[in-house]
Amino acid sequence: MQDALLAYSHAKMQEEGILLSGAAEDGRYGMMTLERWQAFFEDMVEAGTLPEDLDWKKAFDLSYIQSVYAD
Repeated sequence: MQDALLAYSHAKMQEEGILLSGAAEDGRYGMMTLERWQAFFEDMVEAGTLPEDLDWKKAFDLSYIQSVYAD
């Protein structure tokens, strides 16, 4: 992309509150949490892409980020 398009895109995302919302406001971009995984799972069940009885908690491991939560 050209610089002008990148600058426009960045400004528009800031204007719409896309860049700094939720956990990102605390500098935790893309941080995995139990709540985020559960919301994703529920969305996928509603969309019909995952079965409702799937043990979704086996899909991830939060142990490596526990120190971040302790701060």
